[in-house]
Amino acid sequence: MFRRAFLVLLVGAAVLFGPLAAPASAGTVNFSGTLDGSDPTMPVVFISPPVCTGQGAALVAYESKQFTVDMAGVYTFSLTLTGNLSMYLFAGSFNPAAAFPTCVAADNADPIEFSYALVPGTTYFAVVFDDSPTQVGGTYTATISGPGNILLGSAAGVPGPDMIPLPPTAVVGAFVVSTPIYFAPRADAVTTIIMEAGKTVWVFGLDESGQYYKAAISGQYFWVPRHTLGPNYDGVWLGRPLPTITVE
Repeated sequence: MFRRAFLVLLVGAAVLFGPLAAPASAGTVNFSGTLDGSDPTMPVVFISPPVCTGQGAALVAYESKQFTVDMAGVYTFSLTLTGNLSMYLFAGSFNPAAAFPTCVAADNADPIEFSYALVPGTTYFAVVFDDSPTQVGGTYTATISGPGNILLGSAAGVPGPDMIPLPPTAVVGAFVVSTPIYFAPRADAVTTIIMEAGKTVWVFGLDESGQYYKAAISGQYFWVPRHTLGPNYDGVWLGRPLPTITVE
């Protein structure tokens, strides 16, 4: 299932690449990093270069870089590396737990390089991950080049404008019934926004009363009655229990 062993895998995530990101200039940007045991891990996304084909359950280490462009055109992505690493591209959003739907391009063949047509107004995420069966890590320098300016996202470790920090206790849950959402954990804080049964969201824990779950979607926090959420039984989360810690 890995590049030099089986079918290659892709993952992603909501953290940004490590330090050493070079300033963007017209046409080209470089950024470097190291994948090791300190990086987050997410379920892989299978690929057949340059196409992503589905998401698995095996966990791989990854780092990601958010960026936009100011001119439409074909941009080229390449990776210089040590170790067994690969590179992928997500468009619009990047949810590491369910990354496959927004994976638009990828490569795992030496030398790693692929091209994709980008447009202004869309947020993109370049993702580098450890493509080895034993997750031994490695170093890399990634390059994006094209006709316009490549505008890097937030500094390393800082969530972007549509991203929020995900603590290790957070779990993706699924709504068991349709429910309005609440802007605070109390009955009089109900809104007119409805979350339909079957929809999945990140779940962080319970309020002090134990009656409301704090959840998030599209970078926005909200609350819902405890009985409306349950475990997500997809191929990634496999019914993992929702967190019961107290959160604010």
